[in-house]
Amino acid sequence: MILPLQLGATVPIQTVEAWLKALPERFQALGLAFSPAGAVMLERRQEPILTRQSFPADMPRADVLRAMARTLAPKVEPETGQTLVAGLATVGTERILAVVGHHLTLDVLSLDILHGDLTRLPAW
Repeated sequence: MILPLQLGATVPIQTVEAWLKALPERFQALGLAFSPAGAVMLERRQEPILTRQSFPADMPRADVLRAMARTLAPKVEPETGQTLVAGLATVGTERILAVVGHHLTLDVLSLDILHGDLTRLPAW
């Protein structure tokens, strides 16, 4: 699943990184690894990875999101507990944050909570 969000120009990258780093303590699902045999609680929760990409300003936003999904989805590794990754795209002067996660980690309720978190960040 993917949650794309327009990131305000005044939101510092450090704020987004701090938010990502704090997620594992807030979401129990980020402390799980998934395999065909079932879910296992990890000793240490995996922190989400933040990948940065740049795209031409005239690139259609749907193409930007597809490119981000192609880059981010392979980094989701449920067997190791890496169930959430994020990408920050710069498209001209615009910034897009995309959060990609395993379907057992990102459900509709989680997406709503994450979206609420992000819209409450300082300088959003």
